[in-house]
Amino acid sequence: MESEGKVTFEDWTYLQKCLKYEKLRLSHDELEKKELLSKLEDLHRAYYEHQLKVRDFQEISDYKKRLIPDAHAFLGDSFRYVEAFILQIRTKPDIFAFVASSCRQRRDKIDGLVESFGFSFFLDLVHPENTELELLNAIHRILKEELVYLRDSGHVSNLLNENLVLRKMLILYMKRKNQRKYMKLVFKKSLREIIHDQERIKELILDPKQIYRAENEKIRVYQKEEPVPVKKKTGLFRRKVKEEKKEEVSPVMEVSEAEAMASPQVLELIEGRSQVIIDHCKSLLQSLYKNVRTMPYGLRGICKQTIALIDELVCGVSDAEKYSLLGNMLFTFWWIPAIIDPIKNGLLQNVMIHKVTLGYLKTIGTIFKNIFKESEFDEPQYFVINSFIKEESVHMKEFFRDIIYLEEGANLWRKSSIPLYPLPCTNVSEDQKNRGTMCNYYLTALTRPKISPFNFHSKTRKQAENMSEIKEFKVITSVLSIEDIKFLARIVKEQETAVTEKGWNDLLRYAKVISKADETDSLIQSSYTAEINLQQNEIPYLFFMKKNFGDIENSYIANLHKSQSNFPKTADFEGEKLLAKVKDATRNLLGCLDMSIFFDLSKEWSLKDIAEFVIQFSYLFENKKAAAQEGVPLKLLAQFLATYLKSVPEDYIAYNFRKLYTTLQKECEDRFETLRRAANKNKKLLLLAVNFMEKHVSDIKLEVKVQESLQRKAYFIQFIKDGRVPACLLTVKEGPYNTVQVYSQNICPHSKLQSVGDFVLGGRGSKSIKTESTHIFSIEEFYQRFMKLDQVVQSTENVEDYYNVGGAFFDYVALVRNVLKDAGLGEEDIETTTEEIEKHITSSMYHHIFPSKASIEDTNLHNKTLELDWVKPEHMDIDPSNRNEDMWKFAIESLEAIDDYRAPSEKLNCLADCMSIIVNVLSLVSSGSGGVGTDDSLPIIIYVVLKAKPKRLYSNLNYISKFRHHTKMIGLKGFVFQQFQSAASYIENIDHTSLNMDLDVYQRNVEESRSKVRAGRDRD
Repeated sequence: MESEGKVTFEDWTYLQKCLKYEKLRLSHDELEKKELLSKLEDLHRAYYEHQLKVRDFQEISDYKKRLIPDAHAFLGDSFRYVEAFILQIRTKPDIFAFVASSCRQRRDKIDGLVESFGFSFFLDLVHPENTELELLNAIHRILKEELVYLRDSGHVSNLLNENLVLRKMLILYMKRKNQRKYMKLVFKKSLREIIHDQERIKELILDPKQIYRAENEKIRVYQKEEPVPVKKKTGLFRRKVKEEKKEEVSPVMEVSEAEAMASPQVLELIEGRSQVIIDHCKSLLQSLYKNVRTMPYGLRGICKQTIALIDELVCGVSDAEKYSLLGNMLFTFWWIPAIIDPIKNGLLQNVMIHKVTLGYLKTIGTIFKNIFKESEFDEPQYFVINSFIKEESVHMKEFFRDIIYLEEGANLWRKSSIPLYPLPCTNVSEDQKNRGTMCNYYLTALTRPKISPFNFHSKTRKQAENMSEIKEFKVITSVLSIEDIKFLARIVKEQETAVTEKGWNDLLRYAKVISKADETDSLIQSSYTAEINLQQNEIPYLFFMKKNFGDIENSYIANLHKSQSNFPKTADFEGEKLLAKVKDATRNLLGCLDMSIFFDLSKEWSLKDIAEFVIQFSYLFENKKAAAQEGVPLKLLAQFLATYLKSVPEDYIAYNFRKLYTTLQKECEDRFETLRRAANKNKKLLLLAVNFMEKHVSDIKLEVKVQESLQRKAYFIQFIKDGRVPACLLTVKEGPYNTVQVYSQNICPHSKLQSVGDFVLGGRGSKSIKTESTHIFSIEEFYQRFMKLDQVVQSTENVEDYYNVGGAFFDYVALVRNVLKDAGLGEEDIETTTEEIEKHITSSMYHHIFPSKASIEDTNLHNKTLELDWVKPEHMDIDPSNRNEDMWKFAIESLEAIDDYRAPSEKLNCLADCMSIIVNVLSLVSSGSGGVGTDDSLPIIIYVVLKAKPKRLYSNLNYISKFRHHTKMIGLKGFVFQQFQSAASYIENIDHTSLNMDLDVYQRNVEESRSKVRAGRDRD
């Protein structure tokens, strides 16, 4: 029985293989982990490289930001001090708040530092749900510090003016992607309407004296008008003598402001123009009020916490002061600057804004300021607008209350343990219901059953462990320029006394080392800057990264050889300690031997025999060292075992060290399983982090493309303003019509006539040929003349282009392409710029080239859709599996939006969007396995057109056909256009046979619909 319990040589060989497999497997895990960490770091670096490009686009400076590939090589020996210094400021909120308060007033180079704080210093990219939380918490801490600073004075109105860091960080936060999306959602439509009325805006002058003079001048001109004399015919070569008539210059009429305001005509004009301004203000504000529910949580959280901190730290602050502070934060810092410059802030694209319109937008911004401040204009001509300000102040207060008192449930501000402001009441006014405020939305939803939170005890143990591990895993990154780092070190060094009192001695030491290295010009390694070819106009930015996996050791190899024996101090403590060392030595000796080569497998070998063999033939193992014993030769390990194996407890020696063997085997299995779980956990966390970072990099690359697109669009806007496109615009008799023609000035009829004149008169008659009336040189000059031609006005009512209006437009666009090509632009840039110029020209001429009234075809189609209001999907033979009227509502909305756009390409996009929604819905709900065909989509398109009841569909289709070149109407866009043409034609010809129903039923339904329409018109 005893022999069966002995450990054989085969057992020792098996233990050796287990130890080697453990080492190889976990070494592989270590390498895999390093590869993932390297990939994660590369993704972070790629993200910040693209982010710096975005910042360059937004700043438009001569200096370019560049992320240094290797911060360690760039800083040399100073790297570890700089890294520790930055990470202390990044990870310790108290230190950051102290640094921010030390930058309260403007100082040199502070703008770049605050920009880095706002863009990249507080990002948590590994945990997407906390991406903005760090930055929001940093802003919250600065808010609290400032309110404590202002507590004695009690004037919270200075909150945003005292601390430059706070003000800049708020502005930068509001410029982030989510905030811009919200702002675009709120203001885009109303701003586009304002821009479309630019010609009208030029006349919205409220200066009473200027209005008075202009009206009197009109009367004077009207009274002095004389009949136009008939011109005499002159020959081609007969010199015409001009009769110059001196115009009488009337003296400028001087009038006081009070006299001008006393004029009824002036008052009437001021009231009318003020009402137009008020309508534009209302449009913008109503969009803001109705979309409060979509305001980003982070921005709303800042507003809520600002008020909560004021109530907690400052006494006696009135609601009016609070609302004024919120107004400054939201309107003065964010919305008003965006409204004043909508192109730069991404609210509008492809538009030209005149200087007069920019001044008009500034006036709207001033009105908004007066509304939330409850102040009025001093000038008497603003009496109508002042009345509007009084009325709108009430709605503005409600808007601020909706933001402050909104209880959002579980949002990101709950994660930061910041108390939320309570709801004041549950009464909902009719006005709130009509405006659809977010406060009303949540108040009316209070009666809904609440889902009980998923508490810790209801989670499985494994789930709780996984959630805890994911939460513990953090990757802290920071990106700062070298100037930012120097600036921070200088601030800390200047505040040496305060830093010492707070016990931040390490921070002060790091700052002194950095400052000293900067003074001695040893902070930056000049050899490395030359190696990476750092240019003088490039600002170097450094990337710092700190990884934390929680409680698990970062190194697998250290864990691999770490002893698992952990003995309490007992009477035989030294013996147990010796046993642990014997175990470690045995494990390392076996792990480094290849016993199948040097040992006779047919003989019995004990552990002591193995140790003595290694001692006897040590020359065979001269190059073998135990890795975990810091390079100890195997000969010494074997000698240690031979000496101390006899000193281990007797029960470990019995049966050929059976207990020692089983203990080693059990520890190997336990340790391997523990480290395998750690490897899998770290791999899972790293793969998640890599996945999130790949998404972030993809998003920031898209943002770079957007900024590049905006830069290209800035070029075409400048080209429209300053570019020269010489052309000749004239009308030519072709058959029964006078057609519009556009030529290059080099080949136009005038140039040919000029050549004839030069030939006949020997060059003396060239001046007599007049070209001023037909030659144009700028894009604005072209569309200003083009849209006023009689042929253009007449063609708007015709389906056929008898006057070649569309052809002349395309000829001019071709001239534009040639000019761009000559300027050296690539084909892609030419295509993009030409497309945007087409949009600009057609949008500018819209009221002249698009019919002012609905055509007969439009009216017939609209009336037909009203008569067929009762039609159901089954009448159109739409398969039941393809029906989803709730989702078709989105297609109807896309079709209805066609009248909101002016450019033919944008109108065509509305049709394409409508078609895309229909196809996507079909692909989601269809039971068939094949693709979506015309037989499936066309009946739904017809049904959508019926339910949308478009009033100008034919006019829009004709407009697209006339001013969208046929080369851009092929493929998908051309197919979509034909589908809607077919749908419109089909609806016009629908009868009872088309709907598969009896004539009596059809007529009865149509008559009921007509009765409803007549009843509705009578009520109106």
